[in-house]
Amino acid sequence: MSYQSTVSHAVTPSKNDLPRKNPRFSARSHIDYRMLILILLLSIFGSIMIFSASYANAYARYDDSFYYIKRQVLWLFVGVAVMLIASRPAPAFYEKYAPHAFAVTVICLIAVLIVGQSGGGAQRWIAIGPITIQPSE
Repeated sequence: MSYQSTVSHAVTPSKNDLPRKNPRFSARSHIDYRMLILILLLSIFGSIMIFSASYANAYARYDDSFYYIKRQVLWLFVGVAVMLIASRPAPAFYEKYAPHAFAVTVICLIAVLIVGQSGGGAQRWIAIGPITIQPSE
């Protein structure tokens, strides 16, 4: 064997030596179906528990036993849609804007002290029009 062939063979990596790309972190997002199924199962279980615990109260208060479960399922669909949309960008996108999101969160936490609404003996809610948010969560 000549010196030339030995050097070129040692420098050229084989297929097994190259780093493999993790498909979950590629530019095109792939969904982790096991995690999605787990999230959906837990959400369905939680919805059943909400219905089981609240149907009498919902009937007494709103004359509709399904009042709370309807709202829960509506927001469940909204949450799944947002989750699927949020899973599309690559993690680099979130890394780029993470400091900005952190700053907004800290500002909201400080705003609770100034303009927050009290509930249950603690001041932890910010009212924005018809909705309220709890920045600590």
